[in-house]
Amino acid sequence: MIGRAWSNGDPSRSGAGYGIAVSKADRDANVDSHLKEVSLVLDGGERFRVRLSQSFWRDCPEFRSKEIGAWLLANGFAPWPKGRPPAFRIDFVEEGVFRVRPSHGMR
Repeated sequence: MIGRAWSNGDPSRSGAGYGIAVSKADRDANVDSHLKEVSLVLDGGERFRVRLSQSFWRDCPEFRSKEIGAWLLANGFAPWPKGRPPAFRIDFVEEGVFRVRPSHGMR
């Protein structure tokens, strides 16, 4: 999958208010609809759980968490220029587990 950094418009320095958005097509093809949460393994090895909200399955397919935001901030991915969120590769590891890596060259 390809994901893009996401913000709720008022993110905090703690990382809250950030996430990674995926397309509905990628969500439907790669995330089992029975899952209530997934584990993300960020570039660098940090692994944590992300709860999937009801809106994830409707109109807002974003993995949202303070940990994602902290990682985006610590690695210089956030904040980003208006309209140019960084892209990420999101690879399936096993059911409910995905690895997230910067997708260099993808804008």
